[in-house]
Amino acid sequence: VRRLVIEAKSYCYKCPVRVDCLEHAIAAEEIGIWGGMTTTERRREARRRIRRRGKSQETLRSMRRHKGQ
Repeated sequence: VRRLVIEAKSYCYKCPVRVDCLEHAIAAEEIGIWGGMTTTERRREARRRIRRRGKSQETLRSMRRHKGQ
């Protein structure tokens, strides 16, 4: 199975629409190799993006508070 995953990913890395494919797979919660990532890797990436987005919004709120002072 690992060999098949590596082989599938190798095709993805050559694909000109890999980023679009990855974005679709994350949004649609697709199963399998999409955009060069496994289902597990994409779920991790989605969680990382959510955490990062939350931190970005906290930083923005903090900057706005300090700007008003």
